[in-house]
Amino acid sequence: MLATSALQVEALISPTDAELLEMGMEVELINDAVGSDPITGALESLGDTVVQSDNGEDRGMRAVVIADGIPRSWTGTNVRVTFTSAATSGSVLVVPVAALSSAADGQARVEVQNDDGTLTSVAVDAGLSTEGFVAVTPIG
Repeated sequence: MLATSALQVEALISPTDAELLEMGMEVELINDAVGSDPITGALESLGDTVVQSDNGEDRGMRAVVIADGIPRSWTGTNVRVTFTSAATSGSVLVVPVAALSSAADGQARVEVQNDDGTLTSVAVDAGLSTEGFVAVTPIG
């Protein structure tokens, strides 16, 4: 009888990012080196201590991701692991984070260019932020 084991992916996660993760959450795996389609997996475990390199530098907390269908060709290669800790339910208006300003009362605002080239300051509620962009919803 031949026993086989399913492959799993190990990743090192910063302690700050690890606080956003939950066991069983969906994870996307992509291996750019072999040109693969994304594979959906789940977070199986997350270490509770920070792994250190041989020279004592903190590397991160060990996360183990499992998924059906991880190809054997991925063995020993780098895999991009994407954890989605928050998402919107539909389309949103996003602006660069640098486009937000704050009024004297603390209200977030963005400048909107009108068709005639003039600018109007619009109060907004800021939402999720990622990769240098923030979701905004105009107030009023």
